[in-house]
Amino acid sequence: MVKRVKGEAALRIFRRYVPRLRWCPVCGAPVLGRERCPRCGSRTVEVKMAPPGDARPAWPKERRELYEAAKREHGKEAAKRLLGSPSSFALFNPVQGVDAAYEVLVDGHTVGLFFYEPLEDRWRFRPDRVGAEILANEELGTVVETRARLRSGAVLREGLRGEKPGPGNFVVLVGRGPSYGVGRVLEDGAIRVVKAWARNRRIEWRHNPRPLSLDEAVEVNREWLEELEEEATTWLQETIRIHGFWAVSAVSGGKDSTVAASIAMRAGVEHSYSIDTGIEHPESLETIDKIVRALGFTHHEASPGSEAFWRAARLYGPPARDYRWCTKYLKMSVLPRVFSEFPRDKRILVVTGQRGAESTQRALSPRLAESGTAARGRHYVALPIQRWSSLEVYLYIHYRRLPLHPLYLEGFDRIGCYMCPVSRLAEFKIVKKRHPDLWEKWTSFLRSYARRRDLPSEWITLGLWRWRFSYPS
Repeated sequence: MVKRVKGEAALRIFRRYVPRLRWCPVCGAPVLGRERCPRCGSRTVEVKMAPPGDARPAWPKERRELYEAAKREHGKEAAKRLLGSPSSFALFNPVQGVDAAYEVLVDGHTVGLFFYEPLEDRWRFRPDRVGAEILANEELGTVVETRARLRSGAVLREGLRGEKPGPGNFVVLVGRGPSYGVGRVLEDGAIRVVKAWARNRRIEWRHNPRPLSLDEAVEVNREWLEELEEEATTWLQETIRIHGFWAVSAVSGGKDSTVAASIAMRAGVEHSYSIDTGIEHPESLETIDKIVRALGFTHHEASPGSEAFWRAARLYGPPARDYRWCTKYLKMSVLPRVFSEFPRDKRILVVTGQRGAESTQRALSPRLAESGTAARGRHYVALPIQRWSSLEVYLYIHYRRLPLHPLYLEGFDRIGCYMCPVSRLAEFKIVKKRHPDLWEKWTSFLRSYARRRDLPSEWITLGLWRWRFSYPS
């Protein structure tokens, strides 16, 4: 197993996977790997993001929520200036947060942070450097001035000029220097500086967010997507040929495995498999069926049974991020059943959709390796899209008209089981709304478990069951 890497070492690894993302200021479109826009020939600009920079399209439902959050907290004119409209094209770059959190990229710039606040059960929008400076310079939204030089973490109490909103709200700050920042109003009316920076550059932003369609984004990047496809397909074909593998594609319904399955089909792979854990999203099973039919695979499926999870949960308790008994019990235990249907005189190659930008462990994984969960020397794993970004994956799916799991359009970043402990509270809200019967079955189990151990109701409502041994900072 690859050793987990943290801190600066992790950032160095992730910088290898920061996607080749640029922006055309004329077309208002993302451009993958080209210094000149393939559509208009204009010079593109680099898009700067927090590592690993695995940005994706913001879907229509999310853009509406984003626009409403910005309008509610900073006013209609501020929301319009930074975001254009609910139909304007935007990218979300997932970043660390208490729950779901994204850098919002509009016209190639990070204009703010869109995040879910669990204690308030709502989405929030906080301007970031570019967004805050624009609002400050144009006096839009709530702008507060101070004679102090701004620094992160400082609490401002005196010499504040400008109308302040109520406690908990964000304001744009202008300080001495000049310095700019974003602050949050405290209960006593003081303002804590959340982020601050000196103005040392001019923001070159024509700002013309437009309702760019995915079709247009695909057309701008069509040649790049075709090059990615050709490289991945050729590599997989050669890997199978050189090693004499019998290959099968793992299909989960997720976006990455869908693209890897498409590459496998183009490389001549004819078989696929999936595992129904018994607690899958109903949409996952439907999407798997669509993918298999679209790509024409001979499909193999196995399952531990619909009650396997519940029997184990009564014994082990709820699965957690630091106690993932579920993967081994529900998936790995039934893999031999699937593999028994494959040729016994061949080395088996499983094609998966693992990508390096997902974690440092995956970033350090080789593209071809022995499987750690099957017979040594006989089962191998291939990662044809390991260096692809989320944006490349989504544009490729749209380009090839592949089935897309509907929960992505609702705001999911990854698809697991419907109560997967890796999920965020914002995603659980969606499950509860779409499948109240499934969610009630799960919360009923949690209530029973909590009563026996005298755990408070917040252990359930705040999703604290997602950790067994220690909570994150």
